[in-house]
Amino acid sequence: MSDQKQRLNHGFFGVVGFLLVWAIGLFAADQVAFYTLPAAGSVQQGPIREFPLRHWISLSGQWQVLSKNGEALLGEIQQPFSYRQVQAFRFRRMFSVPDSLLNRGGMQAVLHLGQVNGGMSVYFNSTRLAASGAPFLYQTIPLPTAALRAKNRLEVLVRPRAHQWQQMLPWLPVNVPLIEFGLVEPVWLELRPAVHLKQLSWRLPHSDGEGDLQLQGEINLPTHRPAAWRVEARLEQGGRTVARQVVSAPDSLVHRFRLHLPLDRIRPWQPADPVTCRLVVSLWQQGKLVDRWQQPLAWRTLQVRDGQLFLNGKPVVLNGINYLYQHPSGSTLFDAAQVEWDLAQIRKAGYNAVRVPFAPLPESFFSLCDRHGLLVFQDLPLMPTLIRPGADSLYQVYQSRLIGQMLSLAHRHPSLAGIGVSYFADPMQTKHAGLPQYGSRNDSANVIFYVDTPFPPGRTGNGNWTWLWEILDRRDPGVLSRLAEGETNAPVWPAAFLRSISYRVDSTLLAPDLIQDQLFARQARRLQKHGLLPAHFIPTFSDYRVNFPSLQNGLFGDLNFTAMGLYTLDRKLKQIPQRPEAGEAADQPVLSEAKSRFSFLYILSGLLVLFAFLVVYQQSPDFRRNVTYSLKRPHGFFVNLQERILIPQGQTLFLLVVFSLTAGVLAHSVLFYFRSNFLMDYLVSLFMFTPASKRLAAELIWKQWQGLIFFTACIALGLVLSALLLRLVAFVFRRRMIFREAMVVNVWSLSPLIFLMPLAAILYNVLLSLNSYWIVLGMLLFFNVWLYLRWINGVRVFLDALYSRVFAVVTLLGGLCAGGIMLFLQSRLNLLAHLKFIYHLYSALH
Repeated sequence: MSDQKQRLNHGFFGVVGFLLVWAIGLFAADQVAFYTLPAAGSVQQGPIREFPLRHWISLSGQWQVLSKNGEALLGEIQQPFSYRQVQAFRFRRMFSVPDSLLNRGGMQAVLHLGQVNGGMSVYFNSTRLAASGAPFLYQTIPLPTAALRAKNRLEVLVRPRAHQWQQMLPWLPVNVPLIEFGLVEPVWLELRPAVHLKQLSWRLPHSDGEGDLQLQGEINLPTHRPAAWRVEARLEQGGRTVARQVVSAPDSLVHRFRLHLPLDRIRPWQPADPVTCRLVVSLWQQGKLVDRWQQPLAWRTLQVRDGQLFLNGKPVVLNGINYLYQHPSGSTLFDAAQVEWDLAQIRKAGYNAVRVPFAPLPESFFSLCDRHGLLVFQDLPLMPTLIRPGADSLYQVYQSRLIGQMLSLAHRHPSLAGIGVSYFADPMQTKHAGLPQYGSRNDSANVIFYVDTPFPPGRTGNGNWTWLWEILDRRDPGVLSRLAEGETNAPVWPAAFLRSISYRVDSTLLAPDLIQDQLFARQARRLQKHGLLPAHFIPTFSDYRVNFPSLQNGLFGDLNFTAMGLYTLDRKLKQIPQRPEAGEAADQPVLSEAKSRFSFLYILSGLLVLFAFLVVYQQSPDFRRNVTYSLKRPHGFFVNLQERILIPQGQTLFLLVVFSLTAGVLAHSVLFYFRSNFLMDYLVSLFMFTPASKRLAAELIWKQWQGLIFFTACIALGLVLSALLLRLVAFVFRRRMIFREAMVVNVWSLSPLIFLMPLAAILYNVLLSLNSYWIVLGMLLFFNVWLYLRWINGVRVFLDALYSRVFAVVTLLGGLCAGGIMLFLQSRLNLLAHLKFIYHLYSALH
């Protein structure tokens, strides 16, 4: 080998190495971002409102941030707080308890952590008290009396990934909003006296405005010291007592009590008159008030009949909006002042219902909705697309706890009207699955259970439940008219939170998308005026950040940002172009596309490669003879090589570059054509396990120059690595094949790519011009099969083996590798459920 060829080889491998280092650098992890509220804004009453007479110690304020094992102190942070990135941290709070409280006999201590986002482990004075792998649950932990000291140390280990269990759907790859982790509500230590109220519960009647409230509870009384006690229960509304009852038992050891309070003097809550009532229970002992419990009371009735929602026995039309809270900074840390401003704007705009997708907010959110007269429909955070009916799983245990938590909130907050218990990604589920198990759990909370699905539901249901249909194809507003006319047999309410399936190549021009959603909402309101559509949740209040990068967002903004709201993230109302009210025909958006805007790069690259190949082909008779022979007589060509009639290495290296560039242009043209397609976005997400890898994939697909270089380098590197693998196989089986021969097999078996070189330059334009891209994709598949069979022929010649045997072994090994990858994805992500979802979406749209 000459020095010039050696330098050429070294330069080629140096370029490949540089590109790999550049690609790996794109995976660099972002810094952890912590979010907190100002000290004044973080002071909230929390559970003190429920038990005002007990002693409370605030544990908010400054907390220490430590490494996962607690060995390294990383800094301090103001609690409540949240943070991004998938890392576990340990948070520590030192606090004191006065001696006067420690010396009280019979005192009980309870730790209130509020809503904890992420899995957690709690340590109190070095003793592990509790652990949970489920996020978004309200955590209340009793403390052993002996564990409480004058100086105390509380530590909470937060594990962000604890909710990604094997039997759970780790993510819905497209449109999942950003979710942060941490202690997002104020933390309190409650010190209960020896005598106090406990285990209080009540039941409300189902009938409209009739019946009594049935209250029952228990008193914690030291058994060795009986004393006269008295319990007083009051119902308060509008600042006055509307019902009262007292029960007492002098010198009794009986700890339980029951009361009945009439409800005929209480006005039920409704959006037009959001007056709330409060239940107050007081415990008296020997004439002294020792404990008090007070909570809001959700006095209203809800029922679904024929798809229509009845509130307090009267039909109500839901003009709903999707509300996904994020602070203008992008953080999901709950800011009550910001949320109240948002709800005021929503109410001012004429909406009477909000749907909260994906994850429940802290309880104070429902209190604000109570006051503003907004009905809330709350999705559960995880979606069981992979749970088989009747299967016992961790998800079902978690779901059961979440439903119990939401039902408890619905007892206290009349605004909480609906609970989204499931997500169906298979249209067969929407036809055959019902929700009878949730009707029996409704108890007296009077809530509506609903199922979210991207497919038109196909069965009739009974009871307090309905379907929320996420309409992804919003090109035709007439779908709402057909829905109102009863095209489906199930109670269906349309929604449009998820981004629509793109029917344009460049979907990052958001004005048409916003116009489309606006037209959809206007059509819904028109139908509601005529009494044809009982409910909808079509608009989205504000822009938001997503947890998983989206191909659809492109490079005109942040890949982790969805700009589909009526307001920007910093709460500025968008100016969306208006359309005339002349009729539905005028409501159709007129969209056009510059078809050649991005094609110049592929045309330029393809023509340069073709020109370089033709120049060398014309000027080198030896190269021309080898190319023609490899195409016409591939078997004889490889036999001659096996007989040591060697191809000049410069020709092989030249073809390696030419074929890699051609294949890179072809592959990137297809990916770039589908760069804004919802289904493509979903499919890419299945094989990108982290946001960093998905971001890399999105950037390489959208950035044409970088993507072409990366794909070309990967293809060239793949040919080199497969040649090394061939050399290793030959060594193991004691066959004579040097690395140079293996490279010749890999490169010259790709000779038919010459016929695709003209197509590579114009493939992107061809895809834009055709009504169906399956012909082009089918032709590319045919060429791949052809190249594979030629490669098998070359391998079997050099290994001196039977063609059928080499074909069977290589195909089997390739199938086993692919099957192993699929099995891994199936076990971790339920790949079949995802692929079925993609298939159903494609079928529904085509």
